[in-house]
This record gives sequence, C-alpha cells and structure tokens, in this order.
Amino acid sequence: GRLSSEKRVDLLIDMLAELRTPAVLAIAGSGPVRSALVRRAQRLGVGERVMMLGHIAGRTDLARLMATGDCFVHPNPDETYGLAPLEALATGTRVVAARGGGLRDVLGSRGAVLVQPGDAAALARGVETALLHERRTPDLADLTWDRAFDREWDLYESLRATTQEGPTAGADTVMGFLPTGGSVATAA
Repeated sequence: GRLSSEKRVDLLIDMLAELRTPAVLAIAGSGPVRSALVRRAQRLGVGERVMMLGHIAGRTDLARLMATGDCFVHPNPDETYGLAPLEALATGTRVVAARGGGLRDVLGSRGAVLVQPGDAAALARGVETALLHERRTPDLADLTWDRAFDREWDLYESLRATTQEGPTAGADTVMGFLPTGGSVATAA
C-alpha cells in the first residue's frame, strides 16, 4: 500500500506505544510518510519494534504476510470499501479497523473489531480484544461483484419507488438516509 498521511498510518505507531501486549508492528508499503513514521517510532520509544517492509509486489507474498500476522490493523477511517482488511479476513487473520466509511458495513458482521476513528488508544484496545479470540475465516461469499451490484441496484430501485409513490413524489431531489448513516441523493 501507499504510506500517505490521509491513510492515518501514523496512528499505528501511536497504537504500538499504547499496547499492553508485547508486539511487533510490520508496515508494508512505501510513500511520502515513511521517514516520518520511522522518526515517530523512535521518538515514542518503539522504533526497535517497527519493521518497515517496503512495497510488497507479489499478491502471494502479500497474502502470506497477512496470513502470518496475528492481527491486521487498518486505521484509515475514510476507506470506501476496505479491500485490504477483507483480504486479511479471508486469510483468517484477526482484523481491527476504524469504524468509518464503508468499513462498518463490510466488516462489522464478519468478526472484525471496529473502533473509534482517529484514536490510537482505541486501536490498541481493539487489538487486545481481537487477540482474545481464535483465528477464523468468515464466509465472504456474499461479497462477489455480482451480489454487490444486485444490492446496489435494489437500493436504487427502492429509492426510485419511494420518490414516485411516497410523500416526496414530484420533488426535484430526494435525500434518502440509509441505516448505516450514509446518504444517497437521487434526482427525480
């Protein structure tokens, strides 16, 4: 992955410093914040417990890395879908992620520990909670592109039906609120 500030990778270093469980943090990826992460780790006294792996090019190598980790931590609260955490789940690795973006919908019912976004202490508590549970591989069969498209299509159809039949019939724009807190605007 790309190590950039918007992904909040800095929280991983702070999380490591907060953990009560002895741990080593392996960070895969390269990018503009790499040297800042190394400096932050040194400043917080956890530099010897951080392994900067660089870019992992091979998918097999990346899957092997995910599968051998005790826990995969994804701090980015703005992830729209969360492919990397899903890949980690598919390998049987425990996952801790920020509860934000599309992650709560995709990961929440699959055994991932979701925590308050932007909070390194919450990530650390999430890791400690995740490590209490056995590794397992959840059923991800419902996450095919066909099924995702079908669910999306059904949502649009239900919103369209609401705008044509409901109290907002004839309105120029309808705002429908989804149970997940997201919103969709549709033009009538």
